[in-house]
Amino acid sequence: QEEVYMDRPAGFEDSTNSNLVCKLHKSLYGLKQAPRVWNERFTTYLPQFGFQNTYSDSSLFVKKIDSAIVMLLLYVDINIKGIDNASMQHVIDSLTTEFDIKDLGLLHYFLGIQITKTASALILSRAKYIKDLLEKTEMLESKPCDTPCLPYSHLLKDDSDVYVNPSLYRSVVGAL
Repeated sequence: QEEVYMDRPAGFEDSTNSNLVCKLHKSLYGLKQAPRVWNERFTTYLPQFGFQNTYSDSSLFVKKIDSAIVMLLLYVDINIKGIDNASMQHVIDSLTTEFDIKDLGLLHYFLGIQITKTASALILSRAKYIKDLLEKTEMLESKPCDTPCLPYSHLLKDDSDVYVNPSLYRSVVGAL
């Protein structure tokens, strides 16, 4: 929708016209604009296919197929959920004809949430995320307690050992 210019790729330089650039006629994978262009193309296709955008989340689309509801979440990957497997497969087949997509099967992990499907429910868990966070901060062997210190205890400067890696707990001012 907009004019985009880029420097000549390596091997296509011209020493006599070194100030010339290339004008792109379509978007290329890897450009800063590419994700936005792809998202716009995908989100304009979905309403034509019967999906409606939700007001609460601009990346969540819903489609009613007979008595079934299919939800599509567009967030880096495309996640499709529904009760009826035939309706979900119909959506996947239709998207495959329009876009070059690959079915990765059932969703097991998304945005730090583990997803387990049983016969009667979806179980969401953050256990892996919490374990990874505890490993990263070197607190995996810590013992839990309701209150980290006694209510009226006084903390002293030289009361305990110094942290081995204080950079895990401190941010540098001005680094943001």
